[in-house]
Amino acid sequence: MLIKNPNASWCSRVCRAIHKQILISERHPLIFDYLRSYLALGEERRRYFLEGRSVIHPLSMFSLFWKSLMIFVNLAHIVTSSLRFCIITDPYNMLYIEDCDVILLVIQVICLIDIIICFNIGFLESESALIVLDRSRIARAYVCSFWLPDLMSAVPVSFLLLIVRARSRKDMLIPDLLPFARGVRIFTILDDLKTLLQVQRSICATFKLCSILRTSGTGFNMFLTYHETEIVVNSFIMLLGAMFKMYSLVYWLKTYMTVYNSTLRYQELLDQVEKFMSHHQFPVPLMRRLRDYYRYRFQEHYYKESVALGYLSAQLQDEIRLNTYQILADKVEVLQNLPPAFLGRVMGYLELEIFLPDDLVFHVGDFSKHVYFIYTGTLALYTVKGVEAMHFEDGDCAGGLALLTSSTRRVTTLVALEITHTYRLSFEHLRELSELNKALLDRIKMETFKRFTQVTHLEDLILLEESPTVKDNIVRVSTLPTAKPSKFLIHGTPH
Repeated sequence: MLIKNPNASWCSRVCRAIHKQILISERHPLIFDYLRSYLALGEERRRYFLEGRSVIHPLSMFSLFWKSLMIFVNLAHIVTSSLRFCIITDPYNMLYIEDCDVILLVIQVICLIDIIICFNIGFLESESALIVLDRSRIARAYVCSFWLPDLMSAVPVSFLLLIVRARSRKDMLIPDLLPFARGVRIFTILDDLKTLLQVQRSICATFKLCSILRTSGTGFNMFLTYHETEIVVNSFIMLLGAMFKMYSLVYWLKTYMTVYNSTLRYQELLDQVEKFMSHHQFPVPLMRRLRDYYRYRFQEHYYKESVALGYLSAQLQDEIRLNTYQILADKVEVLQNLPPAFLGRVMGYLELEIFLPDDLVFHVGDFSKHVYFIYTGTLALYTVKGVEAMHFEDGDCAGGLALLTSSTRRVTTLVALEITHTYRLSFEHLRELSELNKALLDRIKMETFKRFTQVTHLEDLILLEESPTVKDNIVRVSTLPTAKPSKFLIHGTPH
């Protein structure tokens, strides 16, 4: 980590400030699309210092700033190169440098800098939600994607030919066409614009659809017709053009509905939730918490799991369920190294439950019904006196204290500190599973016993600190400079 040195020179402070901008930042709009908790954020920072210190993190503020800047640079490059080639460039007088040539040169210099940065900045794999920091993979991915178009459009060949006055009508076309290779960057422009403005994918798809529809006209309105045969032929062609427009519109709408079906379902669900909150006049904080819950729960994609699994056999459903929960099984220590058949039975009883920040999982005096396995997030455990005793994080097991005692009520309080993704298992199902294999129940009891011992020890220390006899003894000991504390105070009583 970067440790601030108050005695550092101004040069060191500037370098440290620059280095902080290329580190992963929680202010990046996509940070929680790839990292689900602050614990994962800390692990990613440690991984960056171990693996990728020489590259720029793709979730850093510098990455966000540079990609936002390149949106306008790429758009200016496309517009300027098209304007220069189509309007400004005179095929009969090609040896003069225009103002547009200077503007395009400045843009191309920025694009050359962008090529260097692209070789030194990590990238995100949206499908697998991975953050790649390996320099060889970064270079290989960039060379196989946009390196050649970027290089062709960024090298100012046409401007150099104007400087040396070596242009002729034969070599005019190719140098002026090279900047048009920047047009392939339209895909990254849309992605970066979506990241910058946090808009939905449907808006980008609508822009693409509108651009396609604008270029699908017949163009016969510029011709004047005088003969009947020309009128009939042109009318027939315009009719075919209109039918082609309708067919293209239906085809693209069908494609859009197929590709973005889950996103549209999510928007429909969110619209119903918004109307429900508006009808019942929910307060603003509660509305914000509901939106955060739906956004985290569905990740902007909604589908009916029962429909997807309804046509499968029971064995195939168990295999899919086991594969889905495999990450949880690998993360939670008490679920590791269990027999596959027994683990699949356990996964069938797990129930998903998501807690928002400051949500109460259970309170002192509640009936003990479930034990919780934490997938991502952080839960805080409070004692009866309201003391924050410990934290449960990714892979921990919470709520199993009732398995060690005869009491059916909770003796502690559990609160979520951030958005926490948990799976709960009822005590009834746990006892049913213990008849098949006692390993899981024994592990939960052992883990709970360790936690309970820590909480009990902490409460003993608090009671010891709050005892007035102990305070008086500590004061008497502190007033004797030559005395040894071990002779006067042992466990709070005079010796």
